[in-house]
Amino acid sequence: MRPALLGFVLLPACVSPVARTAPAYIAEIAPLLQANGLLADRVLVVAAKVHDGKLEVGDAAIAWRDDIVPLAIELSDQAALTEPPVEWATRHDDLVDIWADRAHAYDALATAMSEADVEGWNAARAASDDAKLREEAWFKAVNAEIAPTRITVDQLP
Repeated sequence: MRPALLGFVLLPACVSPVARTAPAYIAEIAPLLQANGLLADRVLVVAAKVHDGKLEVGDAAIAWRDDIVPLAIELSDQAALTEPPVEWATRHDDLVDIWADRAHAYDALATAMSEADVEGWNAARAASDDAKLREEAWFKAVNAEIAPTRITVDQLP
């Protein structure tokens, strides 16, 4: 057995149940994390094209509605269907709520863009920013708790 693996095998006796079950949970949500990374990439591509003048707002609304919103909804739905280890249930439910809120915010952003609704845009943007901050806090808190295992959950692999 490799020394690093031996240390990992011996470590669970002195860490929380959440940390002990982290490898199983991370393996369970790995496809969700990949989808989260893909979603972030798509958001950045559309934003960069708008910023560079390569995509008009109307076309950005279509790209948002046809590409980004469905990905966000699918990620939220798949996360809700995932059954984490019991030690992770509350934390996972929090992540599901965050991703559902983000999907709703992204949908509202698409609607606001297509309707040129500035107030709707501002409200949806605030909801999107809130979901982003909550997501970052979720990953930071989880990684702090499982730090003794020397593994991390990568938000955007």
